[in-house]
Amino acid sequence: MIQAGESGADGMGVLSSAIGSLESVRDGHETASAGKTKHVKELLPAVLDDIQARIDGESREWIPTPWRWVNITRGGAAIIAARPGKGKSAFLENLAKHMAVAHNEPTCMVSLEMSDKMLAERALSGESGVQTMSATVITKGEMEALRAAGKRLCDAPFYIADMPGATADEVIVEMRRIHRKHGVHTFCIDYIQDIGSANNDEAKNPKLRIDNALTKFDVFRKRLAKSCGAPITHVFAAQSDREADKLTAREMRMSLLSGSSQLEKIAFHVMFLGPCEKTVPTDDVLVMEANVVKNRMGNTGYFELAFHKKITKWTDV
Repeated sequence: MIQAGESGADGMGVLSSAIGSLESVRDGHETASAGKTKHVKELLPAVLDDIQARIDGESREWIPTPWRWVNITRGGAAIIAARPGKGKSAFLENLAKHMAVAHNEPTCMVSLEMSDKMLAERALSGESGVQTMSATVITKGEMEALRAAGKRLCDAPFYIADMPGATADEVIVEMRRIHRKHGVHTFCIDYIQDIGSANNDEAKNPKLRIDNALTKFDVFRKRLAKSCGAPITHVFAAQSDREADKLTAREMRMSLLSGSSQLEKIAFHVMFLGPCEKTVPTDDVLVMEANVVKNRMGNTGYFELAFHKKITKWTDV
């Protein structure tokens, strides 16, 4: 109306023009959001297909794992928690390698702790069944097994990002590059408490640093999935609180996740690794327990796993 007074234009004409502009904006918003709301009949065919795929053992709702009772939702975030030295890094490496070697799924292990060379040797040792760490004598048969395992690893879409001290933003840049170049949709990050500080506030406050990093990873995962039209999965190793040293795995609870309120919030799946009553620390093969305390797409509960220390490999019992 001010415009009409200043220009001598018809007030109703200006009002009509303004209403038209608002309707254009509204229509633009509606066009942008088209398809977000659907009738249930549009969704049920895909739901029934998913149910049938589960029955037939062909479901892609979960990423493939080498363990019978470990079901990690594809397109979500999973947390594998344990105290230091309990095999959480080996668990992530075993998972990433299995997806790449056994299922030809491009997978990347993002290491914030160990070197890429050390992880590659662990992968070779576990794949071959030959102890190589600190070994000074290797038999001819073992060397042949190592070469055969090496070929399988070389032929698999298995990538290792060596990023000690990297910030969340730096890791995200590398994950985006690996996704674009190699088609990787699953990233195993070891381990979240080692993420680097992006500023002075984060350097002074570890909880803030971890929470900010997890928020950035969560946003990145969702946006990348939307842009590429396929699910993106993050599997994080996380350190549990010292109180877990006094507990068996079946006694561990969500409150033991160390130094972050975001770990529980973003996770579809949370699992603790730890000792059980059968664990004998001096054994070469440790009988351990895994305790799934959160699972949006499946069961919770505990079960036994075996950890082969010499070849850093987790197997079913």
